[in-house]
Amino acid sequence: MIYLIMLVAMFALIGFIAYGAMLGIRSQRQFAELQRRIDQLERQLQSQSDSESYAASFAEQPSNPQPVSVQRSVSAQRYISAQELASQAQQPKDSGQQTEAHAAAWPQGYQVKLAAKISPNTNAAANAWWSRIRQVIANFPTGDQSTNALFWLGGIVLTFGGLFLAKYTLEAGLLSPLTRVLLGFMVGIGFIAAAEYLTRKKQALEIHSDYLCAALVSAGVITCYAMTLVASHYYLLISSGTAFVMLAIIALTATAMTLRYGPIVAVIGILGAYSVPFPFWSFNDSLLTIAGYIVLVSASAIVVANRVRRPWLWWLSFCAHFSWLLGLIVLSAVSDAWIIVLFALISIYLYVLSDVLGWRLQQGRQRPLSLRVLFMPRKEQAGLLASLLPVWLFYVVHGYQPSLIVVTVLLLALLCSGPLRHSAFDTWPLLGWLLSIATWWLLLPQTNYTDLDFMFSGAHLYSQAIALALFSYALWMQHWLPKRLAFSLLLVIGPTSLLALSYIFSPPQANLGMYSLWAVELLVLALIAERITAQQPRGWVKLSGILLANLNISLILTMLLESSTLTLALSLQLIGLGYWCQRLTLTPPQWLVKVLLAVLLIRLTLFPWLDEYQNDQVLGVHWTLIVYPLILIILAYARRYYQDSQLRQVIAGAMLHVVALLVTTESSYQLVGHYPDFSAPSFKEAILLAMNWLIMATVYAYRSQYSRTLRPVYLGFAALLTAGSALYHIALLTTFNPWFSALTIGNAPLWNWMLPLWLIPALLLLAAARLNLLTSQIKPALYGISALWLLLFINGTIRHAFHQDMIWLGLPTEQLEMYTYSLVWLLISVLTLIAARRMTQPALTQTGFIVLAAVVCKAFLIDMSQLTGLYRALSFLGLGLSLLGVGWLFQRMKTENNDVGR
Repeated sequence: MIYLIMLVAMFALIGFIAYGAMLGIRSQRQFAELQRRIDQLERQLQSQSDSESYAASFAEQPSNPQPVSVQRSVSAQRYISAQELASQAQQPKDSGQQTEAHAAAWPQGYQVKLAAKISPNTNAAANAWWSRIRQVIANFPTGDQSTNALFWLGGIVLTFGGLFLAKYTLEAGLLSPLTRVLLGFMVGIGFIAAAEYLTRKKQALEIHSDYLCAALVSAGVITCYAMTLVASHYYLLISSGTAFVMLAIIALTATAMTLRYGPIVAVIGILGAYSVPFPFWSFNDSLLTIAGYIVLVSASAIVVANRVRRPWLWWLSFCAHFSWLLGLIVLSAVSDAWIIVLFALISIYLYVLSDVLGWRLQQGRQRPLSLRVLFMPRKEQAGLLASLLPVWLFYVVHGYQPSLIVVTVLLLALLCSGPLRHSAFDTWPLLGWLLSIATWWLLLPQTNYTDLDFMFSGAHLYSQAIALALFSYALWMQHWLPKRLAFSLLLVIGPTSLLALSYIFSPPQANLGMYSLWAVELLVLALIAERITAQQPRGWVKLSGILLANLNISLILTMLLESSTLTLALSLQLIGLGYWCQRLTLTPPQWLVKVLLAVLLIRLTLFPWLDEYQNDQVLGVHWTLIVYPLILIILAYARRYYQDSQLRQVIAGAMLHVVALLVTTESSYQLVGHYPDFSAPSFKEAILLAMNWLIMATVYAYRSQYSRTLRPVYLGFAALLTAGSALYHIALLTTFNPWFSALTIGNAPLWNWMLPLWLIPALLLLAAARLNLLTSQIKPALYGISALWLLLFINGTIRHAFHQDMIWLGLPTEQLEMYTYSLVWLLISVLTLIAARRMTQPALTQTGFIVLAAVVCKAFLIDMSQLTGLYRALSFLGLGLSLLGVGWLFQRMKTENNDVGR
């Protein structure tokens, strides 16, 4: 009995404290309101006195009428849509007064954002944020923002109070388990009831913020969550199924209360609803139960997000929903395939169709959209990808199943029917084409090539059927909707790609039997497409048929020849596209040209390092020596048909990339006998790669000066190539340095491996510095690195003359070799000083004197240390006379310069 009295006293104390806190908050609000009114009266008096003095000074000038701004209601300000704001922001502004009046009509949060967009000074937005922060700090705790923070702090404290109360009742054992749970639910429901009471008595209690009620509701919901888990998992008062249903009801109720208490409550409701299945794994043995519950939660969350017009609530539900989809795939078995497919279909309805077509799917749009708009990222595209890709992930995880064919056909039919209702879905058949290729890839390993009928079964029959279906669908949609270009794109790339992939990834012995059938099918498709599209009046439809015919004929010829010639067929499409666009007076789409170039360059870049292309030949010659030059010729010829300056620059950049590939591959193949191995190159391969990449980096940097649009791309490639060359040069200075290792560099005096190792890179860096290809801060580094390479090359050339094919320091050094170093560097220093005087370059003069000083020190310390007698005297005399001659020469040059100046 005493424990019951203590519990009642504790609840009474908590009630008195809460009541006192409410009275304190009310008094504080009244005091703040009085202070605000006093400040407002003072400002009005000050403005009135200022206006009277202003009117007295300029009484003769007529006053301009003030613009009248339409005030919005509080609810309209609270739930204003982003679309309305964007449409209002795009209206033309006649004057600064209209702009200010227009901005004043928005809520306070939108006014700050709108002011940041309108103001020419970008610091205005930052100043506004800092002023608001300072205002919150200065007005604490009476300001609105500070009060909201206090409300949420109070709600958090109440939440912890409810949790601690539950914990205390557990530890103390004061009441029976049922009484403890019921009291906990009463506390949670009491918080929610208090929030409802305060919501209805806002005006009487002078509550001007929704955050107080939202905080109480949040505390009540979390308390009810905790009590349900305690009742089911700790006391075992209710079964897992009952607890699951109760938690679902609590979560959905909290989500529904968002409509009354604001979107903040939805965070707790949505996250709580999606978290309900976690404590009940033993109950949720059925995957269908979890999937159905998640669908119900997602539907309610989307309804709430649309009602309160908060996009972040939609994205919160999106992330939680599709995270559960991935979790279901992990938990699923092979027999659960149709549950995953059904879940994906419902997800498409919830996150794609309901957002675009409405819940009843009655809205539509047939107005054509450009391909640029169709491929722009939108949230319905995110929903479509997030719904469909996990289906194929399921089959990747569990392996190929025959049901995949049925699923692919079903989803392909759905994707192809989407454009009939809305033009924003015109790219859906293209996604269906990609997913069909994924299905074909999973089906391909099941093919039995020993059976002569393999072309009419399995993956090959599937590729032919899907190609024919996409071909017929694209032609039919072009006939009924000729203004929508996505179907023309599908006609060109869909059927041909499926047949080409099935041929390319078949073994060579199978290609012998496939060629005749595939060639006939490609030729028939080309003739039908060209015949039907030629009757259409629109130019893009005609162009699609012509391009399909050209592509199919090129593929037929490619299959007859070597596989490497497929790259030539792709490059010829650039000429065909430019020629027919020019003939039909059409503007070639930039994105299509860029995609063709990207595919072409990816093939040219990756294929030399594939095993089947290492020794491939065309007409008895190594294929890169034929294909790369032909590609350059084709690109140069195709560039004539494109008048757009940006496209011409893009094609020029592609040509530059092909030149880089040609230099990299063929130089290594001709000199070493194979393509370079980037991971473990030999000494000669590292030299060639370092030199070639540095050459191409210099060319890219030079080309960037003449292209504004592609300047970042050129500089990016230059940086990547420079970084790769630097890595190889570091290895050549350490591991593969011929000075420190017994490496052969060739027998010729100058035409040896030191030429690409040091001389050519040094000249490239000097050229880059002289042409100002890089910033002035990098120039000293370029000069320093080039000087180091020239030093290594000159000394290596001298040592090579005495040791034939090596410059290894482990070999003996003769006295004559030491003298040769001194003599050569003495001549270099003299020539450097003369050139510096001629060109009036102080830096070059300093370099010459530094070299001369080094030569003198070497002569005294090294060369003459081993001489005695007459040889030492003659050496000193010769060195002294040389220095005197150099000094006299400079004095004479200075005198001549002075005479010319006078």
